[in-house]
Amino acid sequence: MPVAIITLLDEDRIWFKSVIGLTGITQSPRESRYCDWVVTKNEFLEIEDISKDVLHCQHPLVNGETKFMFYAGAPITLPLGEGLHL
Repeated sequence: MPVAIITLLDEDRIWFKSVIGLTGITQSPRESRYCDWVVTKNEFLEIEDISKDVLHCQHPLVNGETKFMFYAGAPITLPLGEGLHL
């Protein structure tokens, strides 16, 4: 399932700002871990098989209807290296 999502985070949730290949979902709780991990660690995250990843396998996008199997996320940084916080 080819999906691409650009997300924004606030204290409580993750907003799906731009979405290709996924309909009906516009946000997720912040504790969903994917994007939160990328932002707090400020590094790239790739999970080849999410169903086997202990930290992420219970996510609703993994064990719900969508059945996500792969995840890759990267923080957006400005030219001088600071993180983009909206």
